[in-house]
Amino acid sequence: MKLLYVIFTYNRPQILNECLQTLFKNNSTRPDKILFVDDGSNLNLKMTLIQNQVQSSIPIDVISLNPNAGYGVAFEFAIKNVEVYNPDYVFFIESDYVFSKNGIDTVMDIFENNEFGRNAVGFSGYDNPDFHIPEKTKNEFPPLMLKDCGEDNLNRDIMYSPFKQQTKFGEIDLEFVSNSCGTMYFHWSKIHEFIKTYPEEYKKWVDGITLKYGPSRKPINDAMMSHGISWIWNKWALANNIDRNKYAALLNIRPSVANHINGGGINGMIVPEGTTFVTSPTWK
Repeated sequence: MKLLYVIFTYNRPQILNECLQTLFKNNSTRPDKILFVDDGSNLNLKMTLIQNQVQSSIPIDVISLNPNAGYGVAFEFAIKNVEVYNPDYVFFIESDYVFSKNGIDTVMDIFENNEFGRNAVGFSGYDNPDFHIPEKTKNEFPPLMLKDCGEDNLNRDIMYSPFKQQTKFGEIDLEFVSNSCGTMYFHWSKIHEFIKTYPEEYKKWVDGITLKYGPSRKPINDAMMSHGISWIWNKWALANNIDRNKYAALLNIRPSVANHINGGGINGMIVPEGTTFVTSPTWK
């Protein structure tokens, strides 16, 4: 399988519909399969999807987690089971993202036809506005990663400015980053290389993606998620003589998404459905 979309959702039919409409109407890229991970909704997700004609020609799997457990648990479940599909690329998508015109198309173009994309593990869904402020990231890096690779090779968003790149869809601003929210686009074939070369590091990364506290709920650990893959990439790049001053683990396109509707992740715990949570300064 070339491309798998993993879309996380919970009790938000309007937001899910907006996500799907912009994901497909604004982009020509089509996955070979979509896996919906539903975090214990009380709505009939399958009926919602059947009614959404955008998906009519794409095979769909729906997995429901019961009871509702939180985005961290849903993501941990998905990343531990994605190998079943044997994909080349996996796009993990929160259903509260609205996608830009050709945003996903540009991601695939750079993955396949650009030297920075071919050397990267993936793209962040968007670059967290706070992570452009050094004070906000001072204690964000897990100590193990700092010891191995150093902060300079992880915190690329502070050290690098966007640079122009030409794509099939026009000129874009590309940047090196080391952070992301829940939406990330992975070149999964690269992940396979990491698993073979650094199995223990990969396991530590997957196990660290969620913050392990509370009786059952596990919030997503954004720092471990994106800094962790940067950490493994740095080890791999060193072993394979990849120039770490020229290339980076994660990239960001300004912009690949148009907005992040609901800051409560898939669970809508911060603001109600349809309320704009944050607009990154890099978004047009």
